Amino acid sequence: MMSVRCGRCSTEFPVKGAGRYPCPACGAVNEVRPAATPEPTLAVPPPAPEPMAPSPKATCPECSLTFIVGEIEMVLCPNCGAEVVVGRKP
Repeated sequence: MMSVRCGRCSTEFPVKGAGRYPCPACGAVNEVRPAATPEPTLAVPPPAPEPMAPSPKATCPECSLTFIVGEIEMVLCPNCGAEVVVGRKP
């Protein structure tokens, strides 16, 4: 046995299981659906995603700041403005 609450008047009443039941207080027919079956769990976790390649970096010859660069031949240092030759062609 389980209890359900009427959708119209909120009266709680006992039912045997899934089916259609009239409310004893107001007569509204309430449908009780069967319990959902849980999804099966995986016994083995999925493999971890491949690690990303590290971002390319450059070091400024003037101030020694190391910063991330893209595929570029030359860039200005964001710290001191010096030209930094990266040497990577897009």
